[in-house]
Amino acid sequence: MGLFKLFILLCLISCVLSVDLYGMRSPAELVKVNSENGTITPVGGIYTHEAVGDNVGCLDSKNGIYYFMGTNLETAKIDLLGMDIHTADIKYKIPTTFVTEGYVGVAQIVQCVDGSDDVIIMGRDPKYDHKHNLVRVTPQTNTWKELNQFNFLDPLGGGHTLSGETVWIELSVNISGKYSHKLFGFDINTGKQVFEINDDDYYTTGLNYDKESGMVLGIGIVPQFTHRVIMQLNPKTGIITRLFDLPSTYFLATPPTTINSKDSIGWYIMNDRKVDEPWKLVTLDYNKQAIVKNVNLCPNPKDCLRGLEYYDI
Repeated sequence: MGLFKLFILLCLISCVLSVDLYGMRSPAELVKVNSENGTITPVGGIYTHEAVGDNVGCLDSKNGIYYFMGTNLETAKIDLLGMDIHTADIKYKIPTTFVTEGYVGVAQIVQCVDGSDDVIIMGRDPKYDHKHNLVRVTPQTNTWKELNQFNFLDPLGGGHTLSGETVWIELSVNISGKYSHKLFGFDINTGKQVFEINDDDYYTTGLNYDKESGMVLGIGIVPQFTHRVIMQLNPKTGIITRLFDLPSTYFLATPPTTINSKDSIGWYIMNDRKVDEPWKLVTLDYNKQAIVKNVNLCPNPKDCLRGLEYYDI
């Protein structure tokens, strides 16, 4: 094999694994994350008055805007904020009618609509007796379209993603005093509930839509609570299946996850079984069904990322 061909081959392997991801810390600080070595680099300053919950952000790669839900520590008001990924300047600040329920970010989602400037958001809304209010927002025009209101239970940092015209949300239901874990699908145009999938066996979270396979991927846990598994949801049929198992040394996982669909690569923030130990950035190859890299990410778990997004350009 010639040197040029060897270089191309090595680049195809390493260049896929080495990309810049974007992350969010709390108080609101946009950062770049080097997936090769786990280095975290701030993009701009820290917005000290804006608290950020787990997994309440998305990256609009087309416009270069990182959207997230910010809870103002002085006023307790919740806004949808859009931050320029190159400067960390706030380009959009959309007031919401949501309120904090217990912890910052609980009951909230922020999901960018692919191929559109719109963002799907959700939060507890007092004008609907504190039910979830699912809303489609166009930040450029400050257009606000309410889609649906419902009242379920909220996992901390619950998973959510968008496949086509369906937004998937991880929620729980109280059935005669027993909590049942479910994945709900709602039409992003009409707000109609189109799926309700029982998932009590694996408690799937960390949802990401894989554009290449057309499947929603998530991370779950086996009923024996011994190790993690990667799950696959067919968004057309609502059938959820166990795709492959992860080593038991990667047991704890934080809510933020992200995916590079073109190369079937996913990133997770994980460690063994102690929440106070450093967290690692774990790279998964879905085709190989294996962990292909892990690097130290957060020496101090308290300062770890609240959000993680792949810049899909």
